[in-house]
Amino acid sequence: MSVSRYVLSQEAADDLREIHGYIAADDPAAASGVLEDLRTAMHRLADHPGLGHLRDDLADEALRVWTVHS
Repeated sequence: MSVSRYVLSQEAADDLREIHGYIAADDPAAASGVLEDLRTAMHRLADHPGLGHLRDDLADEALRVWTVHS
């Protein structure tokens, strides 16, 4: 098994804190679950960068879309 590595930008880390805070205002346990799902997804993407579906209709460059939590 490979060791997945990724680096979050400061903006991305700030976004995760805001997402957690927004959800935690109503349901702290759900907020923690969402962040855990996102962290798991980031590790999976680091191991398998080709995950997701190509969406050429949304951008000029290659863009992949992958639902993590809904």
